[in-house]
Amino acid sequence: MSILIAGNGLVAKILSIKLKQSGISSQILEGDSKHYHNIRTITLNPASIDFLKSLDLGISKAEVQDIHVYDAEGSGRISFSSDDISEDYLAKVVFYDELNNALARHNFNFFSKNDFEQNKKSTDLVIYCDSNQQNMLGVKEAQSYEQIGHTFLVSSNDLSDNSAKQYFYKNEIFAIMPTNKNNLFTVVWSIPKAHASSDKESVKRSLSKISKKFNLKLELESEIVSFPLSHHHTKDYVKPGQCVLADAAHSIHPLAGQGLNLGIADASVLLEELVRARNANLSFGDISVLKRYEIRRRTINKSMLSGINLLNGLFKADNLYLRFVRNRGLSLVDNIPQLKKFFIKNAIGEIRF
Repeated sequence: MSILIAGNGLVAKILSIKLKQSGISSQILEGDSKHYHNIRTITLNPASIDFLKSLDLGISKAEVQDIHVYDAEGSGRISFSSDDISEDYLAKVVFYDELNNALARHNFNFFSKNDFEQNKKSTDLVIYCDSNQQNMLGVKEAQSYEQIGHTFLVSSNDLSDNSAKQYFYKNEIFAIMPTNKNNLFTVVWSIPKAHASSDKESVKRSLSKISKKFNLKLELESEIVSFPLSHHHTKDYVKPGQCVLADAAHSIHPLAGQGLNLGIADASVLLEELVRARNANLSFGDISVLKRYEIRRRTINKSMLSGINLLNGLFKADNLYLRFVRNRGLSLVDNIPQLKKFFIKNAIGEIRF
């Protein structure tokens, strides 16, 4: 039995390595890896960290023990702590390039784009992982959030090395998290397209204004990586001999830092089903095998996407009554420990089906 992984992003590499560790061989699409000059970071929840342990990546991570969310146009706020669920941390932050380079040190069996069509005919299962393969199973086109995401690094003496902050302000979402480098923090800033500029001096001016608003002293320490924000979710994850996961199946707003975590959870569940199939002497491409993966992952991914879209829409709305509701809602949740625990457990990957 053979497997082709059509993609060479983070999830594709992770899945290929985990398959090999489970005694299942695969080939992965060759290609140039993305690089972000040690600017872009990745937030990994505990479930993802646990899944990656056996890869022995040897990269340093910044622990996030507390997350504080503010409605900067009101008094609403909510705080999440690892103490709420008796854990050591809520998330760990790593640099994209460091994670990608560590994965690339593993030995992969590659196939070329030119050989793909020929190889596809003789393989048991083709797994599509990357966004540029998202239409292979009839995925709808991505829907734009009409926002631009900026990410960059800042230095500050006003922030804790173990805390993350997120501010919702005038249709913008400003998140700041620690990195593994001393006194250096990563910013992910979502801005409406009409107001967004990737010009460094323009961003510095905007950063200065928003820093004063949030009473933070932030100094820009890197170039700016910008990207349009959109979302999509495929109706069908599988058909005989083919399946999609991660970016090929879904994309989501970065406000909760769940994009890669959902992809890793997909890979984890698919791996379980493929190992089960091998042990039962079933073909990896058997629709009954793949449907189990789809059933376990599609509902929870859809729920996460719907929840994030609802939250993004609620904070985008320039409506007095909705602003009142969201302020009251944040304060209400902050005072109900059971509800906070549910949100945390969902965010850290304990609910995966």
